Amino acid sequence: MKLSDQTILTITQLNHQVKFQLERQFKHVWVEGEISNSKKYPSGHYYFSLKDERSEINCVMFANDFSGIDFQPVQGLKVLVSGNVSLYLPRGQYQLVVRNMYPAGQGALWLAYERLKKRLEAEGLFDPSLKRSLPEFPARIGIVTSSSGSVLRDIINVISRRAPQVELLLRPALVQGREASTDIAAGIDELNEYGKVDLIIIGRGGGSLEDLWCFNDEQLAYTIRRSEIPIISAVGHESDFTIADFAADQRAPTPSAAAELAVPDMKELVQRMDYLQNRLISLTKNHISTNKIRINALIRRHGFRRPAFILEKLQDRLGTIKLQLKDHLRQNLERHQLNLNILSDKLINSMNIRYKSTAQQVDALNQLLQSLNPANVMHRGFAIVFNDAGEVITSPKKLTIGEDINVKFSRGKLLANVKKIVINENEE
Repeated sequence: MKLSDQTILTITQLNHQVKFQLERQFKHVWVEGEISNSKKYPSGHYYFSLKDERSEINCVMFANDFSGIDFQPVQGLKVLVSGNVSLYLPRGQYQLVVRNMYPAGQGALWLAYERLKKRLEAEGLFDPSLKRSLPEFPARIGIVTSSSGSVLRDIINVISRRAPQVELLLRPALVQGREASTDIAAGIDELNEYGKVDLIIIGRGGGSLEDLWCFNDEQLAYTIRRSEIPIISAVGHESDFTIADFAADQRAPTPSAAAELAVPDMKELVQRMDYLQNRLISLTKNHISTNKIRINALIRRHGFRRPAFILEKLQDRLGTIKLQLKDHLRQNLERHQLNLNILSDKLINSMNIRYKSTAQQVDALNQLLQSLNPANVMHRGFAIVFNDAGEVITSPKKLTIGEDINVKFSRGKLLANVKKIVINENEE
């Protein structure tokens, strides 16, 4: 193979291709190891290495992700991290970009949490379209939490201050330990069966992943989702997220925040109502004042000061319109009468012409009939021959010798007997 047949890459091109392959192949990995060579920069980025007995890898955790961890990573601490493998282009060094970090003892729990979260999310349990709206003015709120803890006191204090008229109903429940998730789910079901609460708050204070684990229970998530009453989940601190938070209709970062979400501040509502009342009064006064100015302006107009004069002018105008209307009607009647007379004359002339023509035709026909009348012909010396049967004889061929015939004249007839028959040559 010739060198000219080979594609020659620059260092940057090679690093880009390696970076692309690494990020595509290892876009989400979990790694366990011991922290070494750690350093946090003023920017908030945290650079460190992870090592085991045989190898180590460079790691970086950027400020946004690093600020979310709730423990202090120190040299020699064994941790479980998740992230993606990438390549630092300027030096051609591959590294692990860490998104999450947990003490190694919590690693198994966190992996279980991630798997359950992904599965329930794939089932649609966290679908935003399933979330119910919180009631705007709840009359009674059910609380499922420990009866002896700061959570209950915080909720009571906030609601009593913001909406003292709201009634609170506590269903005590375990919030830590093996039986806690079952007890919390039972509390939700009992409040639904009771049916006289408008909203449910579940929660507890902060703690480790193990302390909050009962809120990562699959059956509890299903119970929250099938509740007919909207639920606010307030578990741990602001950085803590549990399966219950994702399944609930509303997640609150703290129990106090849950109480603020549950009820409106009555003092703010009263202030708002006072503002709206004053605004309404002000708008009404302005409206009245504006209309009063308009009315006064109308009253000062000429028509209001001399109504009789306006009526007189209107009457004069009405009289003029009446005269114009009468004159218009008269002209129309005269025009129509003239047109009618013209049409009548034309019709009479047409009828006279047609009558004269018809009379002439009748006279001509009468003369023709008179000329064809047999009586008139007979007056000129003609006669008609009949046989005994009364039939007109038009040819000698129709007679026989010795046959009697009748000959009719204009003024009489005679009875004759055929003695001889002479046939003209034209008859032949």
